[in-house]
Amino acid sequence: MKIFHKVFICMFSASIVTGTIALCVLVIEQSKALEKDIHRNYLSLAGVMSKSIEAGYLAGKWPFETLAEAQEHGKIVFWLVAKPDGEIILASNSSMWGKKLSDKYFSSTIKSFDTKFEGETVRLIIYPLEITEEGKNWIFCMGYSLEPIINARNLLLERGLISFAVLTILVAIVSFLLSRDISEPITKISKAALSVARGDLDQYITIRTDGEILQLADNFNKMVRDLKKQRNELKKLLKQKDEFIYQLGHDLKTPLTPISALLPLIIEREKDPKQKELLDVVLRNVNYMKKLVMDTLELAKLNAPSTRFDLKRVNLSSVVERVLYNNKPLFMENGINAENKVREDIFVKADELRLEEVLNNLISNAVKCMPDGGNLTVSAEERGKEVVVHVKDTGIGLTSEEKERIFDEFYKVDRSRHDLGSTGLGLTICKRIIEKHGGKIWAESEGKNKGTTISFTLPAYR
Repeated sequence: MKIFHKVFICMFSASIVTGTIALCVLVIEQSKALEKDIHRNYLSLAGVMSKSIEAGYLAGKWPFETLAEAQEHGKIVFWLVAKPDGEIILASNSSMWGKKLSDKYFSSTIKSFDTKFEGETVRLIIYPLEITEEGKNWIFCMGYSLEPIINARNLLLERGLISFAVLTILVAIVSFLLSRDISEPITKISKAALSVARGDLDQYITIRTDGEILQLADNFNKMVRDLKKQRNELKKLLKQKDEFIYQLGHDLKTPLTPISALLPLIIEREKDPKQKELLDVVLRNVNYMKKLVMDTLELAKLNAPSTRFDLKRVNLSSVVERVLYNNKPLFMENGINAENKVREDIFVKADELRLEEVLNNLISNAVKCMPDGGNLTVSAEERGKEVVVHVKDTGIGLTSEEKERIFDEFYKVDRSRHDLGSTGLGLTICKRIIEKHGGKIWAESEGKNKGTTISFTLPAYR
């Protein structure tokens, strides 16, 4: 055997092995991502349903139609509402009403776990409601089936194993039988496999040959088509979820608008101080619900592919200065020293209004994290084709877990505060806006009480 053949066989084998490993990793990651996305969607749906229940409680009428529609669209196995003593007072299945839940179902934070329900494995989401009784929260419990996740995962694993087996057999055959002419098609296959492993599924291999190499290319193209089909199905499900949330938000917004407008007039005319105090509580909750609906609609709009930004040349320092000036009363009220350290010669390619929205959200969030006052600094640096912006505070800081979850929908760092000024969507909206600009956003903190730095990237304007 010639040296060229020996070297070629080694290189070829290494390329195919790398490609198959990459494909296996892709299948596993696709499975994990599918389960994570489905769970995140149900968490979002549970949050919206919980807020509907809270609104119905305040209005004195349970939103059965809204909950039934959510159950049908979300393919929920069951849902229920229980008081702190464990009594189920509301459920999708009337036979569950009046039954008792054990203490393990109650928590002041959102939690989820798997269990059996009527012989089927379901995942429970426990969502504490903003309804209290003797200082304890009511809970909203929702169960959804794990069967679709298990089937999809098994299908992905099966196809991954089949693809791996086919590729392994073809490597053994091709390594011994084919000659120098196969180097180009093998290179194409290897590059395409690595592209797929990186998430680029717009790959199609055309080879002017026959035999095992052609079969390998056909199997690879079939596998990519299957992966694209599965990804498109997942996108379709996510789109349906966004459309449902958008429609639900509009339905909730309609009654909230006149309520929030009329309540101040009623409060102003009310003479009884106790009644006035109760009406103030109702108004605060109505305003919170309205803000939650508006943020949810904003998030759904940002998730829509049709949303476009007006990208243009923007002086970053000017925008930061304007945002800090507009928030000056907030800084004075909370004893915060804010400073703009962005150079005046830094320009970015961005939608100016959306950029202001991001900075306002980050600054508002930083102020909430500095209850005793402190320092807030906005700075920026140029890194090649990007500009990295830092919003740094000297507040309560973050744990490692909080840094990972802080941009998740409806996530709040301190849930025990029941802060009606925060919906848990502000940082999620910031993330969507930055991603629409082609950038990324992340949080850094050395730990509790050591401050936090939120950084994000924007394309530099040259």
